[in-house]
Amino acid sequence: MVDIVELKEISAEKRAAIEQHLSDHAIAAGRPWDPEKFAFTVEDKGEVLGGITGEIVYGWMYVETLAVAESLRGTG
Repeated sequence: MVDIVELKEISAEKRAAIEQHLSDHAIAAGRPWDPEKFAFTVEDKGEVLGGITGEIVYGWMYVETLAVAESLRGTG
């Protein structure tokens, strides 16, 4: 029997083990898994007021984190 374990934080080693299964499947299907990570910040005089992080895979953008300071929300 297998266990499903909730992790409050994930180590790089466990993340790599999970992603290896996806990579193995993608390679077998002829489409290697090679995500391109990205990050952008919104800054004013060096102060970070927001930003976005994620990755792009197969032409799709996956957003991991998106945050904007309250003072900038709703301003376009």
